[in-house]
Amino acid sequence: MKNHFIAVSLMLVILLGTGCRSSMNLPYDTGLEGSSFEEAIPVKSVAEEYEWIRLHYPDHIFVMQSLVFEKKKPYDILTIEAPDGAQREIYFNISRFYGKIF
Repeated sequence: MKNHFIAVSLMLVILLGTGCRSSMNLPYDTGLEGSSFEEAIPVKSVAEEYEWIRLHYPDHIFVMQSLVFEKKKPYDILTIEAPDGAQREIYFNISRFYGKIF
């Protein structure tokens, strides 16, 4: 049941996030690649994660999302897949919003 709730929640974020593009202030020019914890992209919401991927990897599809902690900081790692089947992980620093009450 919990996995179903997470999957439905992510779908809602994706669907709702696509309509909020113009109001997002995404970190496009941070110089970070998202290839590791040190290169993690700082974001303010899960919707920003998906928008960043949509803009930087438009031909990739979403595979999975993982929440991990490194040195007591929360990170989302999104796994995406290229048209040729190659997968890559993109790291996002979610400390700006994780665990905060809105």
